[in-house]
Amino acid sequence: MRTTVPSYAVLSRKTAISPPKASTLSLRFSLPSTQRTAMPLILTCGYPCSGKSSVIEILLAALQSRHPTHEFVVIPEPAMRTTTLATAHDGRQEIYADSAKERELRGHHKSEIERALSSRRGDRDTKVSQLVVIMDAPNYIKGYRYELYCLAKSLKHPHLVLFCDTQSDKCHEWNKKIDRYSDDLITDMIARFEPPQSSQRWDSPLLTIRPDQWSCMEDIDISIILIELENLLFDVSRSTSVKPNRSTQLAPRVPTDLLQELERATQLIVDHILSSQSMGVQSVSLPPSIVASEKFMPDVANTQLSLVGREVQFSLANLARAKRRYITLQRAKLGDLTVPPNIVSLAAGFLRFLATSEGISDFPQTG
Repeated sequence: MRTTVPSYAVLSRKTAISPPKASTLSLRFSLPSTQRTAMPLILTCGYPCSGKSSVIEILLAALQSRHPTHEFVVIPEPAMRTTTLATAHDGRQEIYADSAKERELRGHHKSEIERALSSRRGDRDTKVSQLVVIMDAPNYIKGYRYELYCLAKSLKHPHLVLFCDTQSDKCHEWNKKIDRYSDDLITDMIARFEPPQSSQRWDSPLLTIRPDQWSCMEDIDISIILIELENLLFDVSRSTSVKPNRSTQLAPRVPTDLLQELERATQLIVDHILSSQSMGVQSVSLPPSIVASEKFMPDVANTQLSLVGREVQFSLANLARAKRRYITLQRAKLGDLTVPPNIVSLAAGFLRFLATSEGISDFPQTG
């Protein structure tokens, strides 16, 4: 009787399933010089001891036989290479039991991924301009996966998520064979796992694999999953441009004294309006001291505010309230700026704000 195994189980011929390996894996194959596109990042994701490293090794062996000219680099967790514990446990037992050490581990691993993604950019002396970078780690926190997604996108690299969806009881079984985590710790790590969702952009494209359903491979047809994976991987790797969005772009530098300058400029405008109104002036523009403070911009500097024919005349009280409201609005917008702010433009904006009903009509004249 043939054993039924999901068509997405990636296996090489005559290979038996074994518990997750703790050894470092680094497989490299050269990539044709004609391919000069962005390198993709593959994030593994799954419970601890879910077979991620074994999946990667089998997967790369299958891909190597079909694409011998491509280059892949697997970057495992630093704890797999730097453990110094004089115990029978893997170094990750101590690290994942301490939240501070776990954050430090993620920081080191993220830095290694960033270096790998940046290593071949603009390197004209090498025949290989692209790597397929595979991050071998649980990546069980969705916020962390989002950070990695943003990192890849900021460097204009595509990414995909490879989810090892192994049942928890099988993870416990494999953990006992390699004695990596205590029972309490692996139970806690599984409870904290946040599964990827294809509807979330940082978890998409998402490829799910079930290592716990594998058996002997003689009767397994892996052609479907290989085609699916190749379509995801190599279609993504041929993307010549990944457009960064606001979450992955550096915000423009905002001068540290911007709010103080805005306070000064708006107060100058308030004084200028009250003085001009008392002299019967029909309209005002920006005070000369503000216009002279920045590069001259005729369309901004010539902004006018009418002082006649108004239902509510300007007073110190309603101008002060309008000024506070305008500054509050501008402070809230600082995080959304796409270009560095200009004090003349902000001052002209205050004049336009005063010209609208929301600027003054809500503040009736008092006194």
